[in-house]
Amino acid sequence: MKNYLARLLKHIDDGGQLLDFPGRPVSRDLVERLVEYFSSPRSDPDSGQELVHGTRLVMIRTGLVLERVIDSVWHMMLGRKCSSLLEIGPKARLKTPGGYAKFSQSIERRDLSVVGALLRELDEEGFTGLYDVRSRTVAPVCSLRAKPEGMLHFYSGRMDSYPDLPSGGLAVMKECDDGEKIFAGYFTLDEIVKTLENSKSAMIHGETVVAAVNRYFWRRSERIDMCDRHEKATPEGNLVIDPDVRDNIFARIGLPPEKKYPKLSRCRVYCSIPVHARHVFAVRMFLATDIFLHQDEFSPDEGALKDFMDRYPNTQGEHSDLAKDFVVEYLEQNYGSILEKEIWKKYVRPS
Repeated sequence: MKNYLARLLKHIDDGGQLLDFPGRPVSRDLVERLVEYFSSPRSDPDSGQELVHGTRLVMIRTGLVLERVIDSVWHMMLGRKCSSLLEIGPKARLKTPGGYAKFSQSIERRDLSVVGALLRELDEEGFTGLYDVRSRTVAPVCSLRAKPEGMLHFYSGRMDSYPDLPSGGLAVMKECDDGEKIFAGYFTLDEIVKTLENSKSAMIHGETVVAAVNRYFWRRSERIDMCDRHEKATPEGNLVIDPDVRDNIFARIGLPPEKKYPKLSRCRVYCSIPVHARHVFAVRMFLATDIFLHQDEFSPDEGALKDFMDRYPNTQGEHSDLAKDFVVEYLEQNYGSILEKEIWKKYVRPS
């Protein structure tokens, strides 16, 4: 993300024009603040907690970026469960809907996937009935390692209808059986980024800020149908994880291969491009299994994407189609290596 924002800032400084993506105005000041934030050194994350007893997996949390255009401006829904608005602050910061994935060895109570855990959390937080989230619209936004919880997955999604909540403020979205309430409201990116100016008193989680920035500057990720485009493709368009590869991953994460969970049998492939791809192009690729969300970002100035565009300099058509073609070719050469060396690495507790 930092490299893309730096290139976007250079484009603006060089006199380049930006066509505003609907509801997403961009100013030099905003981009400059974000480049500074993403360039700040960060300490190494803690090892995190265990995901399943006896394994080396860290805990996983999930969050859903719910957005709405209000008065022609992009807003993101944030909230908190507490007894009073007075509790919201540095120790109880606003966040996206979602929470921990509850994996366990118990057959009676477990989440079968990270996305399944997200949908369960949404149900517990009041996103049912009128405010159902359409599960088929859930797609990756970003994944990151956070201190001290472990891995965070952020997804975007759409609801059937949206709560009538204030802009820049909070209202009660749901009253819970335990007497607490779920407060929520809509916030612009400027309002979210301003919380970075004083991190000690910030009302919004730093990870949530990262998710908001990613969703603001990148288009909604699209699933790529890999059917007939890769030797490991299934009829449903996913990529197979061979049993021996699965067992090798299990060995690395400390999970006995005879376990029925997780399946780790398929990968879904997604890609995304920036909202200003006409001016500053890049490609983001996701490989999603039931528990892992692998993310790679490619710049046309270096590496595999530069090589691809050098070989196809006169490629015509939509940038999204170009990105999909690149991801397909990249996975032809690198899918096995990603499974062997990358997809599990950030999820493993150090020895």
